[in-house]
Amino acid sequence: EEPALGEFAPVVLTGGLALPHDDDVAARAAARAFAAEVAREHGQPVRVEGAEHRAITLRELGLLVKHVKQHSRSWVGRRWSAGAWREVRGLKPEEVNLYDVNLNLLARLGAELGISFSELFARGQERKPKVFLSHAWSHSLLQTYEALVQHAKDRGYGNDDPIWICAFAIRQHAVELGAIEDSPFFKALKATAMTLIIVAAEGEGVLDRSWCALEMNLAMVEGGAGYLTDIYTHYKGQVQRLTDGLIAADGSAFQKMGRDGEFPFAIIERALDFALADIKAAVQLDHDNILQYVKRQDVQRQAAGAEL
Repeated sequence: EEPALGEFAPVVLTGGLALPHDDDVAARAAARAFAAEVAREHGQPVRVEGAEHRAITLRELGLLVKHVKQHSRSWVGRRWSAGAWREVRGLKPEEVNLYDVNLNLLARLGAELGISFSELFARGQERKPKVFLSHAWSHSLLQTYEALVQHAKDRGYGNDDPIWICAFAIRQHAVELGAIEDSPFFKALKATAMTLIIVAAEGEGVLDRSWCALEMNLAMVEGGAGYLTDIYTHYKGQVQRLTDGLIAADGSAFQKMGRDGEFPFAIIERALDFALADIKAAVQLDHDNILQYVKRQDVQRQAAGAEL
């Protein structure tokens, strides 16, 4: 069984992951150049306190995608092979996931500047997120971006509307999440109007990770009346959507039914077999805290139902 990436522990740990070795000169230079390029347009980065306030926009995410396409072949990645984590050099852009982005860019920015990715752009301003993104870090960055672009078209938000994505909101060189109710995940999701869940076509990733499971629980159970939860995936070269109600492209409920029918059934099957106790987190304490939180919420809902 492939363990959580946090179980691979080279020399310097950051947020359960490891920085590439200091001899990756090209990658370090590219990270500094990216920060300098952003600073020329947005000014020097200013810290924003409270990770729940550090959303990013599609426009800013597009700059990251452009950077990855230009520089990923100088990056270092970690891949599970033959029962162990292996270092891989020279990543194709389509292979890059958020673990790779963190190792080669986010953790470097944090270590050198003490900031998150969002703080490169926000100019010290708090941003209230419109959309919460729930996804596994193992998912392709390029596919994640493509799904978000499609979601923006479907839900009518623009390139400059704030989206909360944990990797870019949290300072990856110094991750401190606290109790579930005090975590930036919890606070950010409570502030949004909708959640987009991105899953792999085989149902892997989101359905394997404790934090993703918590986010799904919060969105679907505690989002409240009118809260929207959409599920997107890549299948046969296209973004397939299972949406909460009609979207802009739907002319009728019948048209939505046809679109929903194209969603991969393998994901639905995986979801039906889903059990929170069977999945994992990079940090065991996080997993234990999430289980305890969900159990407490179940007890409270049952008590509330009994009172009614």
